[in-house]
Amino acid sequence: MDLIENPLQTIDAWFFESVSAGQRLQDVESWEERTRIIELLKGDIEKIPSLNTIPLVEHIPLRGLIRYRGMIQEVQEQEIYPISLKEGSNVTPMKYRDYVNSEVNFSIEAQAKFGSRDIFYCVPLPGETSWARNAPTKVTGSRYTPMESITSSKRKRSYSQEEEKDEIMERIPLSEINENGSGNVAADDNVPPSKKRIQESKNESKVTGHHFNCPLPWEEKLNETRCALLKVYDNQINPAPLIHDIVEVIGIFHLDNTEPGSCDGNSDEEIWKPKIPYTQAPRVHVLDIRKCPRYFPCNPLEGNLCNAQQRTELARKIREYLTIYATNGDEIMAYYLLFSLIQQKYKKPSGENIGILCIGYQIEEETTQQNFIKTIQSLMPRVAHLKMSLETLNTMRWVPEKSSETEVLEAGMLQLPAATCAILDETNLTAGQLDATGVQNLTKVGNYIREHGYMADVPYTTGIYMPTDHNTLMLTSGKKTLVSPDFMIPARETVPMDVEEKVSVSEEELQVYRSYIYDCITRGDRSFTFTEDARQEMTKHFVKRRKEDPQLNENIVSWWADMARFEAILFNRDEISTDLWQTLYKFELERQKRIGIQIEADIDPKKENQDVPRPPITKMNVGNMD
Repeated sequence: MDLIENPLQTIDAWFFESVSAGQRLQDVESWEERTRIIELLKGDIEKIPSLNTIPLVEHIPLRGLIRYRGMIQEVQEQEIYPISLKEGSNVTPMKYRDYVNSEVNFSIEAQAKFGSRDIFYCVPLPGETSWARNAPTKVTGSRYTPMESITSSKRKRSYSQEEEKDEIMERIPLSEINENGSGNVAADDNVPPSKKRIQESKNESKVTGHHFNCPLPWEEKLNETRCALLKVYDNQINPAPLIHDIVEVIGIFHLDNTEPGSCDGNSDEEIWKPKIPYTQAPRVHVLDIRKCPRYFPCNPLEGNLCNAQQRTELARKIREYLTIYATNGDEIMAYYLLFSLIQQKYKKPSGENIGILCIGYQIEEETTQQNFIKTIQSLMPRVAHLKMSLETLNTMRWVPEKSSETEVLEAGMLQLPAATCAILDETNLTAGQLDATGVQNLTKVGNYIREHGYMADVPYTTGIYMPTDHNTLMLTSGKKTLVSPDFMIPARETVPMDVEEKVSVSEEELQVYRSYIYDCITRGDRSFTFTEDARQEMTKHFVKRRKEDPQLNENIVSWWADMARFEAILFNRDEISTDLWQTLYKFELERQKRIGIQIEADIDPKKENQDVPRPPITKMNVGNMD
């Protein structure tokens, strides 16, 4: 526990060992401290507190080890720091530190060497669903166990927030508390952190708007949202993390350089703003960092669930689950919805991105719309429910924007990590007028759908393109939409739901469904080939459809190819055969009939599996919908 609560003592000792071994003081920039400390922590990683889930930040020992998981919201400029500071014969290494006690007269020697550290601002994973946040299983592909809520060993009982404040107030002399109730104290190593946090807590109570700078502003919660400023040394990870990346880190926790906020006047309407961007955010001096592409907190599929027969059964069960809960018995819509959940961007050798479709789901009943979203949340770890209304289009920031005044990248709602299910919800649209901002945002959302990315607004440029890898879909209550999806699927007008038998779905079964979806997502970046027979069949069907409807979108061939890939992924095939194509095409005929296209039967009745599969309608009781 000493290493967890006071890692700098060990790191400093290794520093002086390197100096004693003959290295010049100004040349000691790295002394294998990261490798050595991670080696010592083997078997004890789970004992390190997690910034994500610990009830109160006050429970984390200052300058102790911490774990954190978040999304890179902004990449800041590198920070230059002296390798060491000297006061007489006393030397203090400055790696993993921001400053030292200001009362001591430290100096930087003329021969001193400087290092640099990369700075990243991280926010909690946008749209994270409750099951993913509280996932009890080991993280897929992670070397670490789940980030559990671990309080300091010095605490013998749980503290409420008010009890914690009362205790802190009792330890601060009244002479050091101003009339607002906040302590006016200096930020140095000798000042108890509790005094500084009183001021921080009071200041935060005045904050409104994008104080945490999270992409989804409605997720910002006072004393609950955990953002962090990561300081990364020596190019620990190559290539370096970028905006949208999810990272897991182990590092040294700092929260003791808070500066008082400035407020012109005593009016309650004044909004407190920090003098320095992110000065309220905890800082983590990183010892170990890793990227978590398409982070999905579930166990991998067991071996007996990976064969073709088991995968076929799993696909049937998930589609049945979606049919009952998401689409109110509409198996055609459920068939396509599973495609929306497992899609994955695939880059061809030519550089062209394929494999991403934005499918529009037309559902008129409000209850079914709500169940549609809740069911998706029960299966996906991150769901961003983006309501497209006149108000959100006219007033909200949809793409990141660099402020020319503060040099801060203000977050936008489309700034989401990979494998996030982004639901563009137009069901709340009402009659009205878009202003200039609304028209611009509408254009940005349209470009986001077509180009699988967006242009971040940066002063003095035409914008910076930010590619995305989201599972984007659209929810609408009418035939017309503000932005056009690739294609639409209207719900059936009447759906018989004669339910007698109730089938219970446990949380364990839902975990298997999630693992299957994640397994399909990870297989999406493989190359697939069509058999010659399947290719000829698809060409023949396109020519026939185009003759029947000259207005048929020419991109439909590309959509068919993408969906054939999805169907092959479900059954772990590398080759798209005629049987897979025939199954997909029968559902396509049903979909096109719903949107009013007159179609003549052109499927050989002698072929097997000609009927569109209709899973039995049963009722399920789900353990955890969100």
